[in-house]
Amino acid sequence: MKKAILIPVFNEEKSIRRVLESLNNYRGEFDIVVVDDGSYDRTSEILSDFDVIRIRHCVNSGYGAALQTGLRYLYDRGYDYAVLFDGDGQHPHEYIEPLLSEAEKSGNDIVIGSRFTNDYREAGLFKMLALKLFSFIIYLATRVIIRDPTSGFKCLNRRAMKYYISDVMPLSFPDADALILAIKSGLRIREIGVQMRERISGRSMHYGMRAFTYMFNMLFSILICILKSDRDLRMED
Repeated sequence: MKKAILIPVFNEEKSIRRVLESLNNYRGEFDIVVVDDGSYDRTSEILSDFDVIRIRHCVNSGYGAALQTGLRYLYDRGYDYAVLFDGDGQHPHEYIEPLLSEAEKSGNDIVIGSRFTNDYREAGLFKMLALKLFSFIIYLATRVIIRDPTSGFKCLNRRAMKYYISDVMPLSFPDADALILAIKSGLRIREIGVQMRERISGRSMHYGMRAFTYMFNMLFSILICILKSDRDLRMED
């Protein structure tokens, strides 16, 4: 069985070394693939110190595009599972095996590492409201409950990889909207609880005023996804 840890990065010079060092024990069992989305700091230089598969975008194309590039590489080479892992240090490596084990055992196509399987007390007020809103909309559209639709910590099987590299995948904001389309495409999704860490450096892409822009764009993208015909989205095994 071929397994990989996929890490999309952009300007993560302050964190990527520690992230990759934390994954040393997984080498051999997992291939580690890093997609550098046009970083202009020392990220690329630091990556050269590690025995990882490196893919580089010449220009910054966005998280969704970096994710799709990495997943297309893995899918085309016959990988069975991909664990999506952030380069900012927030994702704890201790949950990589539980995510994979749950995907294998349950047969679900996407297993999400959820920060909020029980409640939203760890989230700030704005984030809590946004997460509750996105979760409610997902439930209305699909009758599936997903409590942490913005988590990037996931395990995907080949069916899920095929979806993520398809033309229906929303590249700009692949969060709640991507999950709605995944469910409408026939993919099965499950969450398991994880304890996230503080990012090593930098700020979230949803920080400050960007959070309001993200919220507006996500709601618009979700509306488009809901209007797509289920029949046109169904995936073959």
